[in-house]
Amino acid sequence: ENDSIRNEILPYGFQNVTAPLKKFHRGSLNHNFKWNLFDQIMVSDSLINDVPDALYFHQADIFDDIMLRQWKGKYRGQPARTFVGRTYKGGYSDHFPVYMILRRN
Repeated sequence: ENDSIRNEILPYGFQNVTAPLKKFHRGSLNHNFKWNLFDQIMVSDSLINDVPDALYFHQADIFDDIMLRQWKGKYRGQPARTFVGRTYKGGYSDHFPVYMILRRN
């Protein structure tokens, strides 16, 4: 996570639940063959709780299913892009979506 998130959002009662997902070999965006976690989810501290009958944060992940990836070539494993420049490639996005699961106690 960058300084703006660390200094301007997290001190005010929020947590970045996607920060632990960034790894050398995994992320939501690949640029110059380096993974980044460009897409992130912040939740308020109130979702990190054990209050009966309340929603709480359970899990966050990157949806990087094989159907969203390039299947072959130089960019194999990276997000299958919709456009490369002005050329339509038919993919979904240049990012993998991130998501979270909430549960109820």
